Amino acid sequence: MPCVLLIKRYPNGLWEAGEPVTTLPDMPPPGCAEANTDKFFTFRVTNKTQQEMSAYLASYNFLVEMGVFQGPNGAGLRSIHVRNLNANASETLGGWTEEQTQAIRDAWNALYPECGLITLGYPSYDTWDCQGTFTEGQYTEFRDTIIEEGELATVRQRQWLISPAGMSNIEAAGGRQEGTSQQLSQILDNRVTS
Repeated sequence: MPCVLLIKRYPNGLWEAGEPVTTLPDMPPPGCAEANTDKFFTFRVTNKTQQEMSAYLASYNFLVEMGVFQGPNGAGLRSIHVRNLNANASETLGGWTEEQTQAIRDAWNALYPECGLITLGYPSYDTWDCQGTFTEGQYTEFRDTIIEEGELATVRQRQWLISPAGMSNIEAAGGRQEGTSQQLSQILDNRVTS
């Protein structure tokens, strides 16, 4: 059942932290590149499988929920809430940015200029309100496009890090530490990158 988290070291880096790069079923064998503690540390998670840890590290992907809050009228004009259910409470990860929504609007309006997609606003960190004229088929395609764009944007922007204090603890243990997922979560952080 245990899973090993491979952590790339940045001992003199900008954050003096470590970046989890992958999960392994077992400790790296002596002599391989991943066993070099000058470059990598490991954290053996005693109560999670490799599959569970991989899913945990990917858990900040957008989970998009879309709903029409006004319309459609006879011409197909509708106002839409686009919300990321996985945005974090501290508002540092998972929110819609003007840059993201502008790129989606520009691409959509180039493909369907009759839609006239516009932004109405951002009523909360995790929600983008927009409006446009859609046929039923276009609305379904728009929903699929939003879900895909949201997932891609998050993958580019999310980076898990082991805190500097956590890296110090692992270093003091010879670059190899073991604990539960709850203990790991105390030293795991995320950072929005661009």
